[in-house]
Amino acid sequence: MIYIEFLSTILIENSVAIYSGGVNYAKRTFSFLNEESKKSCNQKIGAIFPRGFDFSKNSELLKDENVKVFLVDKISDVIFDEDDILFFPVVNGSTLKVIYDIRKCKPKLKIYAMLHDRQHNINKFDCLDCVYENGIKKIAIFNYFYYLIKHVIFNFYYSRWISSIDKVFTVSNFSLQRLNNKNVKYINFFYQNVQFRKLKENEYSCGDFILFVSGNRPEKNLMRVLIAFQKYKRNNPSNNVILKITGIEKDKLISLIKKMKLDSETVGSDIFALGYVSDEELNKLYYECKYLLFASKAEGFGLPVLEALLRGKASVVSRVTSIPEVVGACALYIDPFDIDSIYRGISLMERDNVRKYYESMVKIKKKIILEQIDLDNMLFWNEFVGKNI
Repeated sequence: MIYIEFLSTILIENSVAIYSGGVNYAKRTFSFLNEESKKSCNQKIGAIFPRGFDFSKNSELLKDENVKVFLVDKISDVIFDEDDILFFPVVNGSTLKVIYDIRKCKPKLKIYAMLHDRQHNINKFDCLDCVYENGIKKIAIFNYFYYLIKHVIFNFYYSRWISSIDKVFTVSNFSLQRLNNKNVKYINFFYQNVQFRKLKENEYSCGDFILFVSGNRPEKNLMRVLIAFQKYKRNNPSNNVILKITGIEKDKLISLIKKMKLDSETVGSDIFALGYVSDEELNKLYYECKYLLFASKAEGFGLPVLEALLRGKASVVSRVTSIPEVVGACALYIDPFDIDSIYRGISLMERDNVRKYYESMVKIKKKIILEQIDLDNMLFWNEFVGKNI
């Protein structure tokens, strides 16, 4: 049986489990492995959830005869056979420790894991991130030392714990190079699958707005984007373009803007905080936006860029980490740490001829990406059933 572990990616509050943001990938991977197991070998899938998980939004799991659900307090409560596979679709530092402990108890159990990136290695310290926490720049030095300590500790334990995993999967060649280590037994990368409902032209209308996703996460670089966008609006008052930001509430956005001593009056006129949006709402936003502005400081893959690309949208993106590998030549690149570079990126993409050029490149790249994902899905499944091509 293939067991998929959800304990690491689900938060439990008041005895009710809810999905965390990172579990979206785990859900897609679970659906894919389940469907492939039905088609290929009719192998059962075990889904390990925390005790108290609320299945009201996931009732289909309980109805699927191919899925056996386990509700446990900890992973060691599950009894595994020696020929079983335990798969961790999302792994962080604490999960590596769990895997290390399981390996000591179950030395013959096959353990596979998907590590999306190695954030302690690719996230540079940035004093602007302090604004998210407290807004007091003068204590940035303390945050810097905290960052260094976490970096050293993670690297020490990573080398020790990673050997507990039989197969390490990741989502880009960039991440593979970062994750590779002399103690890694096996590692390979597979591009992420993206599931979305294709909208007909009468289901959406093209809007005059730039889309920015996950504004609540410091590594997405919202602070510099806000400075650059407000500068663009001041210099181009006749342009009615607005900025829509998902993942952050209006009050939080206004608080951040005030801490940065920016113009908070633009919130609600030029800048809009959309808060959390559903998959269906996000899908429509991708279709309706002029383009995506993705100035992230570090990515293991860069899923929003791929999501925009598959809707035929151009993007202004960072030229760092894995992003150039994913999007290739069909995006306008900027330096995420340079506000003037972000400003120039917005200015260029606001030109119709520039945007149409990148949209034409997106059409070519989209076909290639879809073929790549289909191939990687097949190769990923073969890792579980032991097939070689």
